Amino acid sequence: MSIYGLCDDTQGHSLIAPLEIAGNGPSLNQLLPSAGWRPFQCDFGGRQPMHRTPIPGMTIVLDGCMQISVSGGSLRSVALQRGDMLLLLDTHGAGHATAILGPDRLRVAGVAFEARDWPAIEAAFTGWPANRLPP
Repeated sequence: MSIYGLCDDTQGHSLIAPLEIAGNGPSLNQLLPSAGWRPFQCDFGGRQPMHRTPIPGMTIVLDGCMQISVSGGSLRSVALQRGDMLLLLDTHGAGHATAILGPDRLRVAGVAFEARDWPAIEAAFTGWPANRLPP
């Protein structure tokens, strides 16, 4: 399982950064805020050109494979597979492109955050780029 953060930098690029859960994470009785969630699925072969995240959130891949590509940073592309988590916070930068890689159908669970939730989300993970912008 891998965790990645997709965020904007101070130069207008979107970046991908590998993240780790901070320490043991929040205690079991301390829930992180969320604004809602939804399941999503689509067949392989789908592509979206560069776009920004309309709502900050987190995607957890349940099945299939999704490639994310960005314009900045040293890591320009990742292929997310079953069990991987992506924090999507690139609401201002150049955006990201997606491609659904085959052969399996992509199934994900998406959880939305409010921009005001950023401090709690940021504190739960380490590895954020130093020049990141909040959503």
